[in-house]
Amino acid sequence: MIEASSDLTQRLNLAIADLVRMVERMDERQWRLISREEGWRVGSIVNHVSLALVFHADMILRIASGRELGATTMRDIHEINRTNAVDAPPILREDTLDQLRRHGQRVSRVIQRLSPEQLERSAALPLFDGQVFTTLELINAVVIGHVEAHSRSVRATLAGVA
Repeated sequence: MIEASSDLTQRLNLAIADLVRMVERMDERQWRLISREEGWRVGSIVNHVSLALVFHADMILRIASGRELGATTMRDIHEINRTNAVDAPPILREDTLDQLRRHGQRVSRVIQRLSPEQLERSAALPLFDGQVFTTLELINAVVIGHVEAHSRSVRATLAGVA
């Protein structure tokens, strides 16, 4: 049986809430720490997760509705990430938290509205060299997995200086 959109929404909301709690507990020094995994400041990682949620919402909608996917490649994403994480001005913690909450709610609403048929719809993603993903697989591996992976990195970074 296919995982229900409400279960997916709950998993995403829990992953985002975990990251939000970490950010709420950290001080400004921790916000500016550099992670070993990404080589970015913690604040840049959280901002990256938040911005990616907007991109992910669009991908979900496109696959679920059978619309054309953009031609964005992983190379494009790496360039965007470099610009946002390295070249961007300092990121304010409260602004980023607000943005993370809003973007998380947006993706949750998108997922919540998906039918079982839309969750089963698939498409080849240029982002992953044409690999075929169902909407369900995209949500699990890319959307929720992305939040969880970066949350682990932030947690490891914070633990490394405790």
